[in-house]
Amino acid sequence: MNKVVTVADLPSKRNTSENIVLKEGQKLTAAAMELIKKQKWQIIWENENEHEAEEYQCSGSACGGLYNGGCCQTTDLKKRIVQKSLVGLQLERFDCGVPGAEVSLRDVIDGRDNPNLAAGLMSFKSGSKFPWYLDYDEIDLVLMGVLTIETGGQLIEARAGEVVSIPHGTSLIFGTPDECLVYYVTYPSNWNE
Repeated sequence: MNKVVTVADLPSKRNTSENIVLKEGQKLTAAAMELIKKQKWQIIWENENEHEAEEYQCSGSACGGLYNGGCCQTTDLKKRIVQKSLVGLQLERFDCGVPGAEVSLRDVIDGRDNPNLAAGLMSFKSGSKFPWYLDYDEIDLVLMGVLTIETGGQLIEARAGEVVSIPHGTSLIFGTPDECLVYYVTYPSNWNE
């Protein structure tokens, strides 16, 4: 049941102690969330698959106006926040299928840290190019050098400090004229399966 819950869907009795039970996949509008906060009601996220309920005490506006069981379903945010360092990270050779292409990468955040997102570093040595098909969404932040992306007859050159968003279903050729270092984020986290 994917439904957006509005103020009209909330209990009509105001100033009472209420638990608001939502099913996984339901979303709250910003106005509904504000009312819940104002009334100091508690949200109970019901997991339909496991027939469990998890309590969530509203504390902020972390979901851009729509709150759902996927991102705000736990009271212990430390279980969901992961911090890792890129300093000293050793990249591993990536077999991109092109002889002579020198591409290395490493996920820093993966499915063990976040079931939805992965993030990591990718480096290209001078002149390296390889074709790729993305069956996931990807955002690339160029940290050093120039990342080239060829797709549909178009050449994109992203320089250090620039960000590129590549949608699911894109066929392209990644490359660099010199060397480059890229920080990437993918959705979902299992981009390499």
